[in-house]
Amino acid sequence: MGGLEGGREGYWPRVWGARGLLHVWSDGAAAAIIAAASDDSWRVREMIAKVIAAHAVDRAIPTLVALMSDPVPRVRRAAERALMILTT
Repeated sequence: MGGLEGGREGYWPRVWGARGLLHVWSDGAAAAIIAAASDDSWRVREMIAKVIAAHAVDRAIPTLVALMSDPVPRVRRAAERALMILTT
């Protein structure tokens, strides 16, 4: 590992923190999830889109629209799936 993947300074704790919100949700987390959509790590951004979809965070639609322009295809696909869930 290059050092950024794991440990306290890497992206994995942020990914797993967001992933935990798939299972244990509070509406109070919505603002933090929306803010995390601009994380430097694509893995975090992808997980954020999944969390938004899982909990139908309607106010995150503009965030998902922005993620549709993400340079990483996996993030774009997760945002697209989330938008489909929220808008159908």
